[in-house]
Amino acid sequence: MPMTRTLIFNKLARLGSLMAPCCVAIALLCGVASCDKDHVGPLYTPGSEPEGSCGFASTVLNVEVSAEDEGIITIPIYRNGTAMMQQKVQFQYDTTATGSVADSLWCDTDPNGVFTLATKNVIFAPKALSANVMLSFSDLSKVRPGSKYIMRLKLVGQENSLQKQQITITVKRKLTFEKFADCTYKDDCIFEHAYDCELFKATDSEVYRVMKPYTEGLAAEEYTAAGLSMNPPDYMEFMVEENDRITFDPFYTGMMVPVPGGKTCGAYCYYPGEYKWGKDFSDYNKDCKRLSDKVFQIYAVYCLPDFQYGFLDQGAFKITITIKD
Repeated sequence: MPMTRTLIFNKLARLGSLMAPCCVAIALLCGVASCDKDHVGPLYTPGSEPEGSCGFASTVLNVEVSAEDEGIITIPIYRNGTAMMQQKVQFQYDTTATGSVADSLWCDTDPNGVFTLATKNVIFAPKALSANVMLSFSDLSKVRPGSKYIMRLKLVGQENSLQKQQITITVKRKLTFEKFADCTYKDDCIFEHAYDCELFKATDSEVYRVMKPYTEGLAAEEYTAAGLSMNPPDYMEFMVEENDRITFDPFYTGMMVPVPGGKTCGAYCYYPGEYKWGKDFSDYNKDCKRLSDKVFQIYAVYCLPDFQYGFLDQGAFKITITIKD
């Protein structure tokens, strides 16, 4: 018998008492932040906010750069209004070591001089509902393959807006991927079963991508039918480092979490040591590793980055990628 919407809500509740303390916290946060369709498209319908309000399409963005980008990264912002408008943007760079459990140390400039904010003031043309913020990178050779560079942008003066006035951007060098193997993907938090996927590997580094890891499972386990799935990701990426240690950047799962008011928010997975909004899960870092030539194991903390809140704040959950014979 197919799962009903009620049964899926109960499943989410069992995973982390979602519908109790989480909903109380989110109910308070929903008074100051939009949480519907947080990962795609404009944040609001024109007219839903006062003239001059604007925001990013998401609070999290992963970007790959190559020579084809000609040193420019483009991030759109959306606004309510039709008159000509100027918006000031603030840039900050994270100088904290990757994987550190310490709070991020943000600087107003990139100490290495690679990334800079090219448009400190964004101008909306008359009747335009969007405009672009431009980040520039001076030398592609300084963007090392396998490394990541974290920065954030803030829309000055939009602190009281219901829109997403801040975005965290992770930049990496674009790599070339080829199919490596067929595999199964099992997310112990979201799925009861493992699902078949394709595993791709970068041609010149130990970077892997599981292709469409949530598409089949979200449909098979009735999240999609219950309205608890939206735009599953094309892939999730992880890196195998020294001593078979595995790390990964935050990634969207496609699962939508119900919150008060009949809305849903997209659930993201964070590397345990880089999650800083609740309990300290960094002890799970050591369990993120390649177990054998055919088995990769990671642990992820599931959260709603818009609210800086871990909706399953009781622990990290295992994800297993197994290469098929």
